[in-house]
Amino acid sequence: MTFSSEAVYKKGMQRVVVIGCMGAGKSVFSARLGRLTGLKLHHLDRLFWRKGCEPGRREWYELQEKIVAEESWIIEGNYGSTIGLRLRRADTVIFLDYSSLSCFLGVLKRIVFSRLGLERRPDIVEGCNERTDLKFLRYAWDFNGKHRKGILSGLKKYPGVDTIILGDRKESEKFLGSLQAH
Repeated sequence: MTFSSEAVYKKGMQRVVVIGCMGAGKSVFSARLGRLTGLKLHHLDRLFWRKGCEPGRREWYELQEKIVAEESWIIEGNYGSTIGLRLRRADTVIFLDYSSLSCFLGVLKRIVFSRLGLERRPDIVEGCNERTDLKFLRYAWDFNGKHRKGILSGLKKYPGVDTIILGDRKESEKFLGSLQAH
């Protein structure tokens, strides 16, 4: 399903999950969405790596339980092991469903910008470096082939959640622009 900006705006998004391949720009998209809606934004990468190391499984789950219990929020990030926890409470999920090439180029761009000191990702914890190894690049390239079908299938398990699928950066801009117009 693609978006109907009028329907989304009228309903009012209060608990939003933003997912998609690395390099799609989930963090930047979510930051703009947060500014437009006034909803508090939670970057899962910032929470996961907040002390420079990953939390224990129980701590990770409890941290997200606390967030989803809040009245309203935007939670940006995939983390498939806990997506159900977020989707059970969400009213909207936005899937940035971009092509493999677009996401791969997005990853390369952020690596270059990070190395040149031109841009710092809002979801990166201080002291953590941008991941640049070949394994990560391969994962980004293969993400759609390995995970897209499962994501789309998984989203169907939450029929009460409005699903907005944005197919490219232009469509995402149009969506955010429609919210800004309201």
